[in-house]
Amino acid sequence: MGRFSREADWSISPAIAGESAVGHSNKKAEGANDITSEAVSTIAGISATITRINGVSSSIASAVEEQAAMTQDMSGNMQTAAHGVESIATSLGEISRSVRSIHTATENLQHAAAAIA
Repeated sequence: MGRFSREADWSISPAIAGESAVGHSNKKAEGANDITSEAVSTIAGISATITRINGVSSSIASAVEEQAAMTQDMSGNMQTAAHGVESIATSLGEISRSVRSIHTATENLQHAAAAIA
């Protein structure tokens, strides 16, 4: 019987070893599934962050375009104002020449009036 029980022990050991290997393999598969689930969750989080960044980038791009348009409008308005100031300066120069001319004519008229009197 001693011999039989040893043989039985040998025949049981591979079965136990097989169950142990299957259990170990199942645990590895479960671990891999957990890691895969965690990776998928992390990738989904990264994707959501990228989507938010794209939204912010689009908002910034729109704001930059609006600012560029406003700057261009301001530049055009400043050029128009500069032309207006230039026109006013030219007109003031013409008025100044006219006033000098009138002053000279008035002095000449006074001299002529004094000569007649």
